[in-house]
This record gives sequence, C-alpha cells and structure tokens, in this order.
Amino acid sequence: MYYQIIRELRSTEEKDYISYGVAVFDENDEPKAVVCDITPTYEAALRFLRLCERNRVSPVHLKDAAEDYIISEEYFSEGR
Repeated sequence: MYYQIIRELRSTEEKDYISYGVAVFDENDEPKAVVCDITPTYEAALRFLRLCERNRVSPVHLKDAAEDYIISEEYFSEGR
C-alpha cells in the first residue's frame, strides 16, 4: 500500500483554483481510496500524506483521517 498526492483544477462560480488530495493504492497500483480537495497547498497535502504513511492509515479510514487533519491544529499551525 502506498499514498500519492493528487492535484486537481477545481472551479467555483467566482474562480478556478488548484486543490490537492491524497489517494491510496494497493500493491497492484489499483486505487483503493481517494480524498480530493483537502487543501489548496501542496505543502499541507504532503504533511497529510506523511502522517498517513507514518500511521499506516487504511483506505477505509482515509476520509476520516483527512477530516481530522483539516480541523487539526497541525493543519492550521503550518503556515496555512
């Protein structure tokens, strides 16, 4: 299992923006879970990816982990 940052171009009525998320792949390179639009910064997405790696977050819990990360102090304390 491995994690990868995903980058997307998103749009609102007011503007287009770049958003980052994280995907989890199995040993056959098949995506098992994807959480999009976690953050507008690559750095925050990378911090989340590293937390996932360190804690071996399962695909089933990726969305919950992303939600916890977004509201965590670490997300906001790192120059966000």
